[in-house]
Amino acid sequence: MYKVEEKFIVIVDAYSTASKLPNHLKLNGFRVIHVQSSLEIPDIYKKSFNERDFEKNLVYSGDLSIIINKLSDISLIGVIAGAESGTILADKLAEKLSLPGNPSATSQLRRNKYLMGEAIRSKGLDAVIQSQVSSAEEACLVAKDWGLWPLIIKPLDSAGSDGVFICHNEDDLIKACNELLHKKNRLDLSNKEILLQERMFGQQYIVNSISFSQDHFITEIWKDNRIEVPEAGLIYDYEHLIDQSDPAWFVLEQYAKAVLKALDVGYGPCHIEIMMTKNGPKLIELGARMQGGISSEAVVEAIGESHLTLTSHLLCNKDALKKYISSSYVIKKKVMAIAFISNSHGKLIKDNLDITVGKLDSFFTLLSRPNVDDIITKTIDLFTSPGVVYLVSDSQDKLLCDYRRIREWEKNSALFDLVK
Repeated sequence: MYKVEEKFIVIVDAYSTASKLPNHLKLNGFRVIHVQSSLEIPDIYKKSFNERDFEKNLVYSGDLSIIINKLSDISLIGVIAGAESGTILADKLAEKLSLPGNPSATSQLRRNKYLMGEAIRSKGLDAVIQSQVSSAEEACLVAKDWGLWPLIIKPLDSAGSDGVFICHNEDDLIKACNELLHKKNRLDLSNKEILLQERMFGQQYIVNSISFSQDHFITEIWKDNRIEVPEAGLIYDYEHLIDQSDPAWFVLEQYAKAVLKALDVGYGPCHIEIMMTKNGPKLIELGARMQGGISSEAVVEAIGESHLTLTSHLLCNKDALKKYISSSYVIKKKVMAIAFISNSHGKLIKDNLDITVGKLDSFFTLLSRPNVDDIITKTIDLFTSPGVVYLVSDSQDKLLCDYRRIREWEKNSALFDLVK
């Protein structure tokens, strides 16, 4: 039996960045229970999940009352979604347990990317031209009606740029539809319908936020560079933090807060991707959870807190949260996250990261480093990138110089030794 004074927090799908959250909560004196939203953890998340970090792991099989009953004998003070796959169940649990959360009646606005876009349009915000389609034939008819090329096609409810294709003509569109429709995406969900959108041009940004008591606070804004890949979409290149000195900051802040309100977000962390077009900001998508695949330690080094630490404060130390958000963040050190890009396919026999990237003056840490015997494929999305490196320096020019060295090493196949 647990002691009466013991306090518990539930994380639904504590994968990716959220796998680091239990330790933060336990350091603040809380005990942590995991709820797994599906019978099987999606393959992309299995490596990041550690069941030993939790008091217990409850597996949701479709009957919410079973999970509720198993939580009934403890003092539960919070429920949070860890990964994209856990957001809908987290909303339901928080509601049933009378804990802070986002309304379950509007959960789909924060998961289904078509509904997301239509919801912000209905509130008068600039939104992407889009349509939800269920066949290649339907997609081609819509494309003909629009008369717009290139187009983007992607799953309605996946993550990490999974299944995103840039289509320059009807042949590309038909091929992409056939690749996606009625296939499972990276979150193990069937693509019964898919999303067709105009391709937006401009500078992409990431806006991370924390919400509580219906107020919204911007925790970080990242300038996000991506590269177009033939027969795929845009892959991650690098991102770096900006602050209020950047002319785009205020516009992004105001637009992001309006998006959060339109999508009925009142509580918790959110990760928002926005394209700054020539006509202003437009939403790409929102995830009602922390940004995935980040180094909290690197961000803390740069600005004192991170999306992860502030989510921890939200759950168990609101005084620390309120103190931090009482003023806008200041960048004390420059930080850059660079996603490795593989142009080859093969089994890893050796990586040379320690003697190349690891020797850079600005090197801070590596994430998702592959293991010997792992299969490395050509990079077409976040999940096929063979890792991410975080660089930290006093100088932005130094970061850019080291970024160029990394891309040169990749060009010369100096980072990974592969065998086909």
